[in-house]
Amino acid sequence: MVGEISHQHLKVFTSYLKQASDYRIYGFDLAPEKSQQQDLDRFYEQHFSFNRCNFCFPLFRAFINYLRCIGAFRRLKKEECIVQFHFISRYTLPLQLISKLKGYKISSFVYGSDYMRSGKIKKYYLSLVFRLSDSIVCDSLHMKKQMVNDYPFIKAKIDKLNFGSQIIDCLYEAKQHPKKVRERIHVPSSVRYVIMCGYNASLGQNHKEIIRLIPSFGKDILWIFPMTYNGNRDYVREIENLLRETQCNYRILTDFIPDPDWTDLITATDIFIHIQISDAFSSSLAEHLLAGNVVINGEWLKYDELEEENIFYLPTSLEKLEFNVHYSIENYASLHALSSSNKEKIRQLKSWKVNIAKWVNYFGKLEKHEKSTF
Repeated sequence: MVGEISHQHLKVFTSYLKQASDYRIYGFDLAPEKSQQQDLDRFYEQHFSFNRCNFCFPLFRAFINYLRCIGAFRRLKKEECIVQFHFISRYTLPLQLISKLKGYKISSFVYGSDYMRSGKIKKYYLSLVFRLSDSIVCDSLHMKKQMVNDYPFIKAKIDKLNFGSQIIDCLYEAKQHPKKVRERIHVPSSVRYVIMCGYNASLGQNHKEIIRLIPSFGKDILWIFPMTYNGNRDYVREIENLLRETQCNYRILTDFIPDPDWTDLITATDIFIHIQISDAFSSSLAEHLLAGNVVINGEWLKYDELEEENIFYLPTSLEKLEFNVHYSIENYASLHALSSSNKEKIRQLKSWKVNIAKWVNYFGKLEKHEKSTF
């Protein structure tokens, strides 16, 4: 596994993969400043770190970084036969070239942030990455169609495989009562509805569009803004100042949230507003859908899987967002009943326990130089 190997999604993936197969999993870290040595030892048989240098001259710094990156990668033993890249970056290409020279099979997992928010330069760089890859994987049908449209040559080697969520399994198996969960996470008894707004601190979550409509609602709503990653302090401070001006009940969450606490937050939530600029079917969206929360989703965000499975949610434009939030509150009981029917469908789409066998099969076929199709 090559990429940000300390990323929670990747660590969960490797833990399920280890349980379901006899693969020995090695990690090559492209973001060592985010890693914790003792934590990574639990997930990878061995892990290698690329330490970035900080010379003043950009070109010289880039050259030294490439040399260090390549030098560290060459430490991998010859017995590894599949190299999967996560979080495509400018360091991916030279490592793929080394993998080709060593005869490894190359798999590139493409996240929505890798592809859907890419400019012309990144799109060109991705085309080179795709040409070197033996297999390309994404977990969104809509994104797969867009990628094939942009890069027709990848049609024969792109797979759609669901990247799961550990929270999905926890929520599916949990037998918790929302009222007791609310007490546990200290939601005041005066709060009638809990509304979660986005799931990280990126400007792309459109927090300000949500905040501008808050004054039109009563004091019996708790607005939760999870902002634990993908942002900066100045932006979080700006959002908090705007929320303070509304005089509403709110919580901004900036510290890392362990899985049990995140499960509680999802369970305690009534309405989830998801209006980020682009998305390739995030796990957070799936978690709220499985929990039966009323999901208000940007109509520009397309999810072919949800349409095929007839999964219920409320599409909205930015202009109709305020109306749809009021509508969700006024008709909460009936909308919650419709949302609760999503549970088993979402589990099939996003549970690691359901989908990890498909990943084991995928790696097995790639190892044998076969094309896998799901």
